[in-house]
Amino acid sequence: MHEVSRLLQAAAALSQLLRDAGVPHAFHGNVLTAVLSGSSLADEISCVVEGGAAHPFRRVRQACAGNEDFSIVTSPWSNRSRLHVKYQRLIPAIDIEILLAGEEGPRRLDGATVMAVGGVPFLTITEFVRAKVKAWALYVKPSNDT
Repeated sequence: MHEVSRLLQAAAALSQLLRDAGVPHAFHGNVLTAVLSGSSLADEISCVVEGGAAHPFRRVRQACAGNEDFSIVTSPWSNRSRLHVKYQRLIPAIDIEILLAGEEGPRRLDGATVMAVGGVPFLTITEFVRAKVKAWALYVKPSNDT
């Protein structure tokens, strides 16, 4: 578990890099529910990134290139391609999973799907719930109870 303020600091720093690079993005995870409920701890933060002329992962890598506060971690050994960004300014480092818009969140990140909370873009509550339900449905293993 991390303090919500630390997660928001990492999100704000990554958001600034992505915004400067012109990459549409929005955060989600239980950090959003913690912020909205006033909880002080959360353990999950993800960033949905929209594609463009280049793959979203490439856009994130390019935005973070040369920044000593962030390192990129690719996980090729999983059954799906995954990218994580580690915010190293804080100890312990904050891990943010990068998710693809359209697969793990809304296809377009705009005023109808993104809201600002403390200056950081988050998925709207509706899109947050939709993304969570979709993730749960995709990753639940069917049981053979017959």
